Amino acid sequence: MITRHKYKDLIWVDMLSPTNDELEEVRDELGLSRFTKYELSSPSLKPRVDNSNSSYLYLVLHFPVHTHKIQQPEQEVDFVIGKNFLLTVRYDDIHAFDTFYKALKTLPDEEAFLPINLFIALTQKMYKSVESNIDKVSDELEIIEKEIFRGHEKEMVRALSEVGRDILNLKHALDPHQDVWNSLEKVIVDFAGEEYKYKVRNLEDTYYRARKHITHLWQTLSELRETNNSLLSTNQNEVMKIFTILAFVTFPLSLIASIFGMNTKHIPIIGHNYDFWIVMFLMFLSTVMMYAYFKYKKWI
Repeated sequence: MITRHKYKDLIWVDMLSPTNDELEEVRDELGLSRFTKYELSSPSLKPRVDNSNSSYLYLVLHFPVHTHKIQQPEQEVDFVIGKNFLLTVRYDDIHAFDTFYKALKTLPDEEAFLPINLFIALTQKMYKSVESNIDKVSDELEIIEKEIFRGHEKEMVRALSEVGRDILNLKHALDPHQDVWNSLEKVIVDFAGEEYKYKVRNLEDTYYRARKHITHLWQTLSELRETNNSLLSTNQNEVMKIFTILAFVTFPLSLIASIFGMNTKHIPIIGHNYDFWIVMFLMFLSTVMMYAYFKYKKWI
């Protein structure tokens, strides 16, 4: 699907999951090389900047997705920035593009439609979407923290793992962006002018803020996981202590019952008028003594 936005002689062409015929049509319209057309025909493995063609810049960026409705944890956007055109190619519906369309209609001026300005504004919009995803993960961590201290440690093991996966997806998608911005900063002056060097640096600042937040989320996750594991271990130790105490308390009972259950001729007390009650008293006394001993040692 092809969507075109025009202002005078400037144009933004947005393509969603383009077919080969659509790519061929846009290649002829914008004067792209066959190599660029081939690169746009399928998703790329990693972000990069290509300035091998002097008439335009070609960038690939991957942005993380925080939704379980989409199986892929990343969304790729390819940018081709020319002097009077911007081409974007994507392979999934991206909400940030829809909101950017609406915002662009309220600013119908040549400055806003300059291809490099469109690219910068659209990328800023994508980073805003990433920050929204980061906020969602942060909210999930706050909920998990509350649940941990409410005594739901076992249930939170899986929740922590799922949030950890989301944070890793954010990290893996954004980490390669650093090389892209470093490369773009070196070539943007020759392509668009000195002023855009600082605009690219502003994009870098936005990127580094997002990375800093992700690092903070990872540290928070590690602390919560350690706390949860400690509480689980403590609870398990308490259970094991109780079972151990029960085993020692009941040991004298089993021992006395075994002694008086032996099949021998001469067993003390057995045959006495109150032999049953004497044995029961011995069992009760031994249980009280074991309990008193554990209490004295502060094991219970």
